[in-house]
Amino acid sequence: MSNTGEHGGGIAIGSETTTVTLDANRIIANRANQRGGGILIWPDTVFTLTNNIIAENSAEELGGGICISDAQGTLVNNTIAQNEEGAGEGIYLAGSAEVTILNNIIVSHTYGIYNAGSGTPDVTYNDVWGNSVSDYHGVTPGVGNISSDPRFVDADNWDYHLWLHSPAVNAGNPDDSLAPLLDIDGDRRPFGPRVDMGADEVPFEVRIWKSVEPESAVPGGVLTYTIHLANDGEESAAGLVITDRVPLDTSFAWALDGGQLVGDEVRWTGLTAGPGENVTVRWGAMVTDDMLVEEVVNESYGVLCSEVPEAVMGETLPTPILRHKLMFPLGMKDALQ
Repeated sequence: MSNTGEHGGGIAIGSETTTVTLDANRIIANRANQRGGGILIWPDTVFTLTNNIIAENSAEELGGGICISDAQGTLVNNTIAQNEEGAGEGIYLAGSAEVTILNNIIVSHTYGIYNAGSGTPDVTYNDVWGNSVSDYHGVTPGVGNISSDPRFVDADNWDYHLWLHSPAVNAGNPDDSLAPLLDIDGDRRPFGPRVDMGADEVPFEVRIWKSVEPESAVPGGVLTYTIHLANDGEESAAGLVITDRVPLDTSFAWALDGGQLVGDEVRWTGLTAGPGENVTVRWGAMVTDDMLVEEVVNESYGVLCSEVPEAVMGETLPTPILRHKLMFPLGMKDALQ
């Protein structure tokens, strides 16, 4: 951090034929008097850059964030942000540079990706946003790219983690094998149905389970369901919705903790669970008085975050129904036979 050089203020890579991998580095607030404020990659270098945060660097001539000249390699799951001073490009490509740019966040520069060379970069599944002149120059972006505020936790203080509701969450390439197995913090990928864009994988880990009282029901009786939700992640989970479908052979009786009956579901909305926090909600169902029904099965309840496309579902909870058997005195039983 906070270095100054002629070329490559933070890091200069390459000399003749070199193969280099950079993973999980924070390259912040460096300055190059000429090229590559954060990173300069020299010709004839084969490189792999993954999980790096390259932010608030500057270069006087070319490539405030990264300058790549006559080299080939991949940029996968990096966060490249706010390298706008001086030349101000997030990624500057020169000469015959051939680069795969995948699953990155590239925001707040003059140009997001500037291709001044003869190469054809492969640019897919990136968030390229907020670049004051243009997001792209000399680049034809491929599939999966978005242009949205990535919603960093606190970029002013160099915290480039993502909030759970970031549009970059679950927006990376659907093929998880193309992304690093771990993010910059050592968290596994993916937590959700797809990897996140950028260096940070947001750890969304919510569990949901249910208990019932009494453990055995009687016809016409009331079951009290208690739904437990636990946030095991490292970020606060907001906008949570818990739903529980009224089981067959029961009817809705009551709901507490802000629950409401919507169609055939009991629903709690607008819930928040902080890191390590548990949330509990309750409701009641009246059991049918049909003597032929043997058990009540609750099998469709779960929690959905408004920013995550797939619900987390709970395990099925069956409850047996007790019946009173008709008992006859022995003599009467013999007479009936």
